[in-house]
Amino acid sequence: MHRMDECLHEILRTCNNLPGNKQFGSPKEAVNHVISTHIIEKDSCYDPEAEDVLTILSHVVSTYSGN
Repeated sequence: MHRMDECLHEILRTCNNLPGNKQFGSPKEAVNHVISTHIIEKDSCYDPEAEDVLTILSHVVSTYSGN
C-alpha cells in the first residue's frame, strides 16, 4: 500500500506542477482536469526545457535505484 500512496502523491505533485498554476486537492481531481483539458497534448508539441528533462530523468533513475 505504501508504494500506491507514493504513486498517488507523485501524480498529484506532477499535475500541480503542470502549466496553468492550478492546485488540486486529490489525484482524482488532478487527473480528471488533465484529461478534460488535454493539457499534456497541448504542452507536448513544444520542445521540453532542459531542466524539465533533467527532472524527469532524475526521477526515473531514482525510482529504478530504489528497486
